[in-house]
Amino acid sequence: MQKEIGSIFPVSDYNVKINDYREYYNGSYFFSLCREALFCIAENYSTEKKVILIPAYTCQTVIEPFLQAGWELHFYPVDKKLCISENAFLALLEKFSPSVILFHPYYGKKLLKYEIDLLRYAKERGALIVQDLTQSIFSQKNPSYTDITVGSIRKWLGIPDGAFLSVSDNCSLNIKEGESCNTAFTIPQLDAMYLRGEYFRTDNMNYKQISIRLNKYAEGLMHTEPIVIHKISNYSLSVLNKTDFALIQKKRFENFKTLLSKIKNSDGCFGVINSIAELDDAPLYFPIYVEKREKFQRSLAEKSIYAPILWGVENNDVLVNETTKYIYEHLLAIPIDQRYDYDDMSRIADVINEICD
Repeated sequence: MQKEIGSIFPVSDYNVKINDYREYYNGSYFFSLCREALFCIAENYSTEKKVILIPAYTCQTVIEPFLQAGWELHFYPVDKKLCISENAFLALLEKFSPSVILFHPYYGKKLLKYEIDLLRYAKERGALIVQDLTQSIFSQKNPSYTDITVGSIRKWLGIPDGAFLSVSDNCSLNIKEGESCNTAFTIPQLDAMYLRGEYFRTDNMNYKQISIRLNKYAEGLMHTEPIVIHKISNYSLSVLNKTDFALIQKKRFENFKTLLSKIKNSDGCFGVINSIAELDDAPLYFPIYVEKREKFQRSLAEKSIYAPILWGVENNDVLVNETTKYIYEHLLAIPIDQRYDYDDMSRIADVINEICD
């Protein structure tokens, strides 16, 4: 059983062993960060009308690439089950005739048939359909109703950077690849991950505190510096080349199932996903709604369980209705990654059930 659950992945060394550096592999281009992959689309997709529809529940790093490239953004709502709100989507599609529509398969969820039909209809009307698989990287990259798929890989394992972009055969996009690595971001991030590993090895709290500061500094760069396209780092590519993704997929499924079976739904805490049948593949986190989130999050942290908020509101334009506002104010992401096992998940469930009693 791990003494702490959540936060950044630790690494044990800086060794890089790579003989064949490839930015394109298995149908995907690699970038340092996912916002760079999105910026590649925003900058290089040939269209006279730079209008995009984006889910109202999204990350600021999805919004920024299109703002920087001069696009007009409109946000369509999702419901509390994180499914596309059909009537609002169709109304925005009719009103703005967007050139691009982006969607998220949230937390490994399957898209419902009507959602797929909406995307197909938008594609038939001429919209480029972009799928962001950051929360569901094991799902199909380019199903027939999409044109381009992107995703952040670094959220899933112990690497300082890494994202991909995959283009379907029937889509034309000029891919601008990075000329250099993103050292301003990856060096402090890798240092933070190494010091986190040293903290777990030695119990020296100084390592943890420095790790936190370095991680916040590196992540802060994404919001203060303009987006520039970079290559994925040698370190991250070397780790990816030897990663057992089937094991990661299996462990996350197992951990999700454990939480699903053990967390008791109540008025103060209930799951977004209530059946394994709702999943398309292994998710990034186990999402729950909690009524008093700040207090709930602190109570978890007191037990060394660190549950992130996905996502904070940095652009009030996303608050398109009360349901969207509720999602942003109440959703909490519970870690289920491959570092943890059944005992860790049981401990999380026991703590959550105790808080909600």
